[in-house]
Amino acid sequence: MIFTRLCKDLNTWGKNIRAHPNDSRTLGEYGPEDAKASSLQIFSDVPEFAKFLQEKVWSLCEAPSSMPYIISDNPIVRHNMVNRGPRGNLGLRKEGIEVYMPLSPKFAIHAICPKLANAALMTPELAPRYSQALQNGTPILHAPENAEFANSLQVIWAERFVYAKEQEHLEMPIDMLRTNPELKDGPGVRQRPEDV
Repeated sequence: MIFTRLCKDLNTWGKNIRAHPNDSRTLGEYGPEDAKASSLQIFSDVPEFAKFLQEKVWSLCEAPSSMPYIISDNPIVRHNMVNRGPRGNLGLRKEGIEVYMPLSPKFAIHAICPKLANAALMTPELAPRYSQALQNGTPILHAPENAEFANSLQVIWAERFVYAKEQEHLEMPIDMLRTNPELKDGPGVRQRPEDV
């Protein structure tokens, strides 16, 4: 497994590397059971993640009939147009973060950073549909290019599968995979054959 391989690699750097100065074990002494326990600890962070999501401005988006939403096996996707360099920009607390989740071919949820929502409200001429929908509490009618962008995020974040109501709606994902073959591997962590 990757965790085991990482521990072996770190052990070659020195026998006393520890995750924390007060840790009684070196990194090489951790095993698969420790990795499982660590993964389960993320559940203790759920209330904190929920708080981050509650801080977002939520809206319902409606796809045009010409570009219905598709969904993947990893449907909650993130995007951020603010470049933060090597440190990343996809954290839920990052300024500019957007979270999309399709609900059906016709509707999707869009949650964005409050600063972005306020900017749209302050300059309604730049995003009239969005501003109007926020003010009225109505769904945002996506332009075809907005729905296509949301769909492209489903393809980029998919692990293995992308689903559509009609086969014709898979043309864009297939084209993306043809022109960007690295997307076929998905964003997740993979085990190398020698680690299995």
